[in-house]
Amino acid sequence: MVFGIDVGVVLQARRGRNILVQSHGLDVKAITQAATEVAAVLEDDLPSSVELIDTGGGQQSSLACGHLRVLGNRYAVVYRLLHQVLIVVVSRAHSNVFSCLNLAAGISRLLVAEAKSIELTPERLLRKYAQVYLSVDALVNKGSLDLVGALMEANSVLDSLSPDAVKQRKARAQADRLAAANAAGKQVRQIGRRVPEPHHDHGRFSFTAPPELTSLQVNIPVYQLPELPPPDRPIPTAKSAAVVIPLLEEQQQEPEEKKEEDQAWTAFDQEQQQPEPPKSTLLQYEGPPLQLHESWQIEVLGSKVLRAGLVGAVRWAAPEAKALSGSTPFRLQAPEEADHLVTTALKCALASEKGTRGGPLLGTFIADTLSPLPASAPVLQYNLPATYGVLPLMARMSGGVVEQQSGAAVVLLTVQYHVPREIKQQVKDLSVDILVPHGYDAPRKIEPHGAVWSATQSVLRWTLPAVAAGASGVLVAAFRVKEGSEAAAAGLSRCRAVLRLRGEGSTLTGVQLQQSRTPATAPVVEPGTNIWSACVLARPCS
Repeated sequence: MVFGIDVGVVLQARRGRNILVQSHGLDVKAITQAATEVAAVLEDDLPSSVELIDTGGGQQSSLACGHLRVLGNRYAVVYRLLHQVLIVVVSRAHSNVFSCLNLAAGISRLLVAEAKSIELTPERLLRKYAQVYLSVDALVNKGSLDLVGALMEANSVLDSLSPDAVKQRKARAQADRLAAANAAGKQVRQIGRRVPEPHHDHGRFSFTAPPELTSLQVNIPVYQLPELPPPDRPIPTAKSAAVVIPLLEEQQQEPEEKKEEDQAWTAFDQEQQQPEPPKSTLLQYEGPPLQLHESWQIEVLGSKVLRAGLVGAVRWAAPEAKALSGSTPFRLQAPEEADHLVTTALKCALASEKGTRGGPLLGTFIADTLSPLPASAPVLQYNLPATYGVLPLMARMSGGVVEQQSGAAVVLLTVQYHVPREIKQQVKDLSVDILVPHGYDAPRKIEPHGAVWSATQSVLRWTLPAVAAGASGVLVAAFRVKEGSEAAAAGLSRCRAVLRLRGEGSTLTGVQLQQSRTPATAPVVEPGTNIWSACVLARPCS
């Protein structure tokens, strides 16, 4: 137990009422009931507990102490009888008994010091009730059994609350205010003596002009100015040849412009030419800010498809679109006769918590431009399994090693691709990249021609623009390896082919992205926002 926490103190007159009750974290009702139960137990067992103890020589002591469990063993009580006053310290059942005993002993010495007698009576405590209450409270709260500190704290509190102390504080505050006012007035008087009073003495700055200046005569010409015309009349012409008023070009053209305006007002029934609205100086993104991209992702080992799936993602069209556009409301519109896989995928679509927030209607979202999400990250994404539809692109990669007489080897890589005829969407182009490990020289032979070789990245790339549904072809490349056939065979397993087929106009599933530039307008489908692609990663069989 720590003093000041979960402890109560009761001072009770022997066979009488409670003199003082203090609670520090315990219920007051429980404390009083515990003190009453202790008093009843002591009254029933007076010869052994409370009766005066014979110390020999005819002297008796009025001190008795003990420890009890009260209120169904929920509280522990340490009591001490000091003449006619019973001191009861109530605490939790699991508290330290010796701490409670030390607290009871400290309260006993405190009461003796306040009453200035070991023979305590309720009357003596009631005469100094305020000192007793404050000193016991300070002793319990301090937690160190500092009797001197508790007595000094109680005296200081009483001095501050006494009427004399209040009068002294008021007198001290008034004296401080008078001293401050006197100091301020003295400072003002000192400043007034230092600063001279303002006065005007212009005579000090006057001087007499020399006769050479006063004798000079200057003829100032006087020009006759025309009268100012009223604002409704045209500017008059000069009447005198000596006075010429030059007219600005704007002033000369003003009457003609007024005539044209008058004609326009008189012919109000004719169609008037509307002025062009002023162009905004703010930067704005011209195209649609969001874009829906569906992509087939396929991995092939030889002629075997390892894994495949369709991923649909809504992204910002460009980093400038996110920077210059406002928050864009959007939603995904499924086709009328949609496949159940498409419907399920849209219901399970995942919206980014950082880049989107819910729209006002069910199924609508708002792409937030102020979010920390990068512009390339999807704000909404859905997935379809490989069992949906037809794969838009199939490819196979094969390779072989031919050893030469010089010790070097030649690696022959072949990539075959095929676009099914069932693809109804418009195909844009096809790019094929062959990635070889470092150590392979530049390709000796390439078919068909037109490929580009990057020596730093070890990548050979074809770009085939004229590709349509049902197209197929074979790409061949031969690489020379100086280290020999073993190094060539070891690097053959690390060769890769990446084929990318791009389309436009619509998506593979028929899902369309509807968006609006402002939250007040309804989302609509804009051209160029729905695109699709297919990516195949092909590896040769080892």
